Amino acid sequence: MLKGISINGCFLFIWTCWPMFLFGQQSNFIDTLFTYNVTNVKGEKNNLVQCEIDKLRHDYGISGGVAISNFYSEDVNAGLSTRLYGKIRLWEGGLKENSLSAEILRKQLVLDSINHQNNNFKNDYGIYYDYLIYLFNKKKAPLLDSILLKSKDHLNYLYDLYHNKIIDYEKLLSLKEIITNAQNLRRAQREYNIIFDSMIQDISLPKSDTFEIWEFDFESLSRDLKQDTTFRDAIYLESNIIDDKFEKESLPELSIALGYDFSRKRTYYNFSCSKRLFNTSSSEKEAKKKVISEYYMNDQLQKQKELINYKYEYDYKIKQFNNLEFKLLQLLETKRKFKVKRRILSFEEGIEEKRTKVDSLLIELEKIELLQQCYLLLLGIKKALPNINLGAYMQKRDNKQKDKKYLAERFLFVKDPNALDTVDIIMLEQNEIKIVDAFELMEINNLTVIDPSNYKLRVEMENAISEMYKLNTTNKILFSSLESLKQLELRTIQRNSIVGNLTN
Repeated sequence: MLKGISINGCFLFIWTCWPMFLFGQQSNFIDTLFTYNVTNVKGEKNNLVQCEIDKLRHDYGISGGVAISNFYSEDVNAGLSTRLYGKIRLWEGGLKENSLSAEILRKQLVLDSINHQNNNFKNDYGIYYDYLIYLFNKKKAPLLDSILLKSKDHLNYLYDLYHNKIIDYEKLLSLKEIITNAQNLRRAQREYNIIFDSMIQDISLPKSDTFEIWEFDFESLSRDLKQDTTFRDAIYLESNIIDDKFEKESLPELSIALGYDFSRKRTYYNFSCSKRLFNTSSSEKEAKKKVISEYYMNDQLQKQKELINYKYEYDYKIKQFNNLEFKLLQLLETKRKFKVKRRILSFEEGIEEKRTKVDSLLIELEKIELLQQCYLLLLGIKKALPNINLGAYMQKRDNKQKDKKYLAERFLFVKDPNALDTVDIIMLEQNEIKIVDAFELMEINNLTVIDPSNYKLRVEMENAISEMYKLNTTNKILFSSLESLKQLELRTIQRNSIVGNLTN
């Protein structure tokens, strides 16, 4: 939004939410979190300053009192004297100085708002940081429980094999290490959350159990940060404050007093005026303004450098996350192969199948750890640049088809799925083709029938499906028959064998 403040007759606009105007109102959980005030330091401090401003504005430099004195002297005027007097100080220590002091405090409030010196999230950052860890601990808990369950089940299986002298003891050690680490981590997270729960029981914070990995547009943020002129508003305000302080220091003392002596029934008055001989010079004032300007310019540069560091760190986390996703896909593919071959698994493959289940859970845990680190980095960016809307620079990653070997969903109608032999089931599984009956087929929309017998090689059919998918990504494939699929696979394998022999 635009905020307007009047300073010395000029109307200054402060651009407080510039990214939201440029990119819309999309918000991220971190943005939402920063709107929850855990402490009220800002409000209490602002209230105190505002009270001081009000007091100064209503202090006109007027004072008064009663003086009683007794003079012992031969003078005819000696004796008891009772006086009532009033005094007004117009400049230094009085009306003008109080007015300038109130204006300096008011401008300082606006300046603090621009620089976010008083904002609660500066004080609440530590709570926000701990709260993110608290939420991710909750997210990791069921996964750690699954890791322990699967690992212990696999360990018991390996112990049976070891006791029967089928495997060596070393095959058990890595699994025991996994169990010990998972138990320690689960216990530490449980203790952390119990302590944090007691800390925030009276605090309102946003709830969330859904966290996603985001693509962050650092380039756009860096560009918009360069275009942001908020720091120039701060320089302008700082310069105004320096001018006001200079004027305040230069004020002469001017006071007028009026009194009445009841004992002598006389009115008296006093006029006083004085001026400091040495004040802040104009050159010193300009030097202070230059220092302020250089400070803010350097601060902008530091923000850009800090943003670059965040970019490299965040991008590296995304790279690690992507690597884990593909590693997980490899394990899932291995699990799928074990599943379709379950009836004919070798002894070693049986052990490997159980270990694959544990390893896939461990990778899921690593992904959540990286996700937590990414959110803590976003929290750091929000702390460094509190006036930005993070959601305006974040996009969901396109995960569509990332775990698919083939485009489009694929189906094969089979009257009696139980009649299929193991080889056929394995072939269909490997080609990501789902077996459906008549009732299931009726519920599928956007089906396109493909006859594999119309193609000489598999690559020709895949190219045709690819072109069709580009036109409409909701299209689904129904293969005309299992036999034609098997014949196409056979022709492709034979062709590859011929090419391989010619190459050799």
